[in-house]
Amino acid sequence: MIEFETFCFLQNHKTGCTLVEAFLRRHCFEDIVRYEKHWAPSARRPGKFHFVGVREPLDTYLSLFNFGLDGKGEVFALLREAGQGQLYAAGIDGFGAWLRWLLDADQAAALYPPDSLALAPFCGLLTCRFLRLAIPGCQREPPGDWRAGLAGPGAVDAVLRYESLIGDLQTIVAAPLRHAFSDQGAAQAWLAAAPRINASQRRDRVQAPSLPADLRRLLAEREALLYDAFYAGQRPDYPQNP
Repeated sequence: MIEFETFCFLQNHKTGCTLVEAFLRRHCFEDIVRYEKHWAPSARRPGKFHFVGVREPLDTYLSLFNFGLDGKGEVFALLREAGQGQLYAAGIDGFGAWLRWLLDADQAAALYPPDSLALAPFCGLLTCRFLRLAIPGCQREPPGDWRAGLAGPGAVDAVLRYESLIGDLQTIVAAPLRHAFSDQGAAQAWLAAAPRINASQRRDRVQAPSLPADLRRLLAEREALLYDAFYAGQRPDYPQNP
C-alpha cells in the first residue's frame, strides 16, 4: 500500500502497480503517509479514496510463470523453497502442470499470504490477493457474497483493469483525485506516454500453451470472482475461449 494524505493505492501483484507508483511519486504533490508494498490494511482509511488493480487471471498466471522462468518473483521463490522447482524445468511447455499445482487448494495454500490462508479452499491465489486488498478484512470473515461486497461501503472506490490501466488511471486523476495533482496537463501527458515497467519475458507470445478442458474449468472455478466481476466474456471454460 502507498498511502497519501487523501487516498490509498493498494498494490496488487502483476497488475501494473509499479507503473502506477512511479506516476504517483512523480506527479502527486501530497506527502506519502505510509508505504508498505502489497500490504493489506485491516480496514479502510477513514475519509480516503481507495483503489486497486486487477488483471485477467490466465494472463496473470502466464506472467507469473514467465517471471519464474526468469528466476524471479515471490511465487518462484516459495515454490523452490517447497521443493517444487522442477515445475519450471520444462520451460513454457510446463505451464499447464505448474498452473494445475497452483490451482490445487491444498498444495498451493503455502503460497497464500499468511493472513489469508483461510481463503485457500474457497478461491484461487489471484482472487485471494485481490480480495484482501479490495475488501479489507474479508479474509477474517466467513466466505460470503464477495461480488456484492465489492459494491459495499467497506470496499475500494475504484478498480483499475490492467488491460485499460492508462485510461482508468487518467479518469480517476481527472475526477476523484484531481485535487492531488496540481499540474493536470503534465500528469495526463506522462500517462499518455507512459513507459512499460517491469515487463517479464513472455515466451507464450510465440508459443501459447494449450490447456486441457478440465484445467480451463478448474481455472474458471478457482478464479470465479475475478471472471464474473471483471472478465465474464473471457472465462476460459467457454467454448470460444479455448
